[in-house]
Amino acid sequence: MSTLELAAQSIAVSSFRALENDLTANTYGTMQKDHNGEISALIKIPTTVQGFTFDGGMVGIVKVEQHVGEIWVYVPHGIKRISIFHQQLGHLRDYYFPVPIEKARTYELNLLAGKAQIFEDLTTYQQQVRFRVVPANASVEIDEEPIFVDEQGFASKRLSYGKHSYRVSAVNHYTQAGSLEVKTPETQTSSDGPYVAENDILQVQLKANVGWINMLASKEFHGAYVYLNDERIGQLPMKTEGLKSGDYRLRVMKPGYRNFEQALQLSDGQTVEIQVSLQENIALVTLLADEKTEIWFDGQFKALGRYELKLEPGDYYVETRRTAHERGITQFQIREPNPQSIRLNEPQPMMGSLSVQSEPQQTKVYLNDVFLGETPLTQNDINIGEYRLLMETPGYFPLRQTIAIAHKDTFSVNVSLRKKLNNNEYLSNASLYAGAGLSLQSFVGGSLGVYFAKGINVEANYRYGETKEYIKQHADIRLGYGLKMGKHFLLTPQAGLLARKEKTYTWDYVNGYVLHDDLHVPECLLAARFQYCLNPYMSLSLSAQAVVASKAAGKLVSQADALVHLNFVIPFTK
Repeated sequence: MSTLELAAQSIAVSSFRALENDLTANTYGTMQKDHNGEISALIKIPTTVQGFTFDGGMVGIVKVEQHVGEIWVYVPHGIKRISIFHQQLGHLRDYYFPVPIEKARTYELNLLAGKAQIFEDLTTYQQQVRFRVVPANASVEIDEEPIFVDEQGFASKRLSYGKHSYRVSAVNHYTQAGSLEVKTPETQTSSDGPYVAENDILQVQLKANVGWINMLASKEFHGAYVYLNDERIGQLPMKTEGLKSGDYRLRVMKPGYRNFEQALQLSDGQTVEIQVSLQENIALVTLLADEKTEIWFDGQFKALGRYELKLEPGDYYVETRRTAHERGITQFQIREPNPQSIRLNEPQPMMGSLSVQSEPQQTKVYLNDVFLGETPLTQNDINIGEYRLLMETPGYFPLRQTIAIAHKDTFSVNVSLRKKLNNNEYLSNASLYAGAGLSLQSFVGGSLGVYFAKGINVEANYRYGETKEYIKQHADIRLGYGLKMGKHFLLTPQAGLLARKEKTYTWDYVNGYVLHDDLHVPECLLAARFQYCLNPYMSLSLSAQAVVASKAAGKLVSQADALVHLNFVIPFTK
């Protein structure tokens, strides 16, 4: 059947009805909205023939979709009529719908059954249409239906004879759209104009609507940041994404190098290639200070006395630090990338003051064993820190003290020195002592005593002696008063109580040696203790003592003895 014969036929409608159970028009993914934002009605036309066009008059057609075995026509609700056109089948003008068209409803329109053979014949008259598109990632639509495009940019589809619309689009390219006509060989004449024959390839090359900038650089410049119109877009080396035509400002930045800047103009489809070369912009700087001075840069310790570093032009500051010193600050500028040395400001000592008052005056003052002068004394510009303070004057006990001098502060000392009694050099006003020694009566023993601040003395003694004739144990407690004599001597008169326990041996021919206990009750004791101070912690003592007014075994007893002890002393005060 020829195209001319088909064109003589007309299109008719056999039935039109609402599909009550079909929710396609009101389902997410298949619903469409009209120009007023309301959900469209959907008319489904069962047919395998392609190439139909539709006209809705003033209200228009929302959208036409080609599906398997049918055509979907989306129309605004309230539409009264529709016109159908086909290149070979003819047309149906102003078909009035027999029922109202409501929004979000689905309807079915069946074409006249008598034309079924014609439609079937038309479907057999098809041919393969092939496209080759550039760029290869472009998308291709035929009759508003997308078709697959392979990696080489080829796409193909079987089309029925007649006119078809196509559209080729790609990112950063101008879209190309048009129509093509598929004809049978019998209907092709030289006057028909452009047409697509079997095995023809339709070449479509899209024109880019953007340009590109390709920036190349030596390896030493890799990683430099690239800015386009003051927006950072990447790092060298790089090629930009598609850019709209126009004027651009290019800037490349990398630490240690001068900025690379260039203005350029970009046109559609143009690739501008730029070889970027950066000039070094760095100075070798030597920072100098005293060999014991710490150099700090960017908040970090760098070195003692000397430090070398590379700096770009700009303003900088460096700190110098030393213990007990205020930080030194040095600000400097680098203008040109030339080697230079900078002498840093040294840290200044942190100072305080010392004020000393004393009673008596004219007391000598020493700080860490260095003589400062005599009181009253004020000493300024002393480095901060801890010091050993010594104050001394003849006839008084020296004062030793640890003091701390603070920055911009005055440490004050106001003391009264304690006068020495008899100028005794080693004797403490209060002390604890313990001694051990011998007596004239062949005793060995020990003593434990204490001197209080007022000179009062309390002492306890224990002595033990043993011979072939007796065993003796003596214990006493004494109370005395110490009298200082010169620089080393102390005399202490004492009085106390003595308890004695003695055992004697007798001989007879029957029992041999017999031991007899002889227990004495407490007895009065008088003594005088002489002490020589070897140093503040050791002394020798001699105690002369006598037991008086004692009555034992029915007779008056008077007994004298002398004790020599080596004593260890723990002084409490000076």
